[in-house]
Amino acid sequence: MTKKIDPEVGIHKSVPFEDYCAWDCVNNSSLSPALKSGKHFNHAKQNPREDTSAFQFGRLCHESRLEPSLVLDRYVVMPDLTDGILVNDKPAKKPRSTAEYKERVTAWEEQHADKQVVTLDDYDALKGVLNALWENIRTREWFSSAGEAELSLVWIDPITNLKCKARLDKVVHSQLIADLKTSRDASRFESSMLDYGYDRQAAFYLDGYRQLTGKSAQFAFAVVESAAPHGIRAAPVSPEVIVRGRQQYREALAVLAAQKATGEASDYQQPEAFDLPRWAKQTTVTLYQNKKPIEVN
Repeated sequence: MTKKIDPEVGIHKSVPFEDYCAWDCVNNSSLSPALKSGKHFNHAKQNPREDTSAFQFGRLCHESRLEPSLVLDRYVVMPDLTDGILVNDKPAKKPRSTAEYKERVTAWEEQHADKQVVTLDDYDALKGVLNALWENIRTREWFSSAGEAELSLVWIDPITNLKCKARLDKVVHSQLIADLKTSRDASRFESSMLDYGYDRQAAFYLDGYRQLTGKSAQFAFAVVESAAPHGIRAAPVSPEVIVRGRQQYREALAVLAAQKATGEASDYQQPEAFDLPRWAKQTTVTLYQNKKPIEVN
């Protein structure tokens, strides 16, 4: 288990991502389970989420665009290792399924054990993402303008006194916090904001930034599709998004503050009775307003 670090309050530059992850502070990702209960927060903290290929590719895109000087030290592209593989003295129809190919891959990875391996497919996708970010007027301006990339913030929440942290992708002219997201379908990002707590992230980051700098900024998302044609949607978030996100993170921090004060992890609040969700109630009224309900003895 990674040793936790208690960082100083302030704005930190050039902090490796691994060190930032070790900071023992509340971050936006940890607030999602806290919105369910203290028990869910504790479980998620003790069982970190799996580092999937999608997360790995997202980090590769982030670092390639925001910290390109570090990429060559961290990553290596796996070459095509299928050349010359034979089966029964004939070129293999499926060379990647052969034992020889797997042996070649194992040997190559051992030679580059100090770096993260990037497949040729991911390398091609990365080039597409970077080209798309450069061709889009907004993302070219945001990520090429003067400003700080990958700033790590640590602040004390003034209401709960909890120590919080955030990692900002890019602060543009001290006025705009631009956050880069990779997605399979950028057209559905509004739904993704709610599904993954990105509205909460925007409010949490803005309030932390203001707490440390005294400045009010705007928050924007740049969403680029990980697969061709690498469509992009980039825009600031609305005030309504920030209001909802702030309400969400304040509720989660309240759960954690109560747990810290009592030493007890909360469970779900118990309903008086299970009822239909709001959308289902409206549907029921619309469909059955002229029908007598069926009574069950």
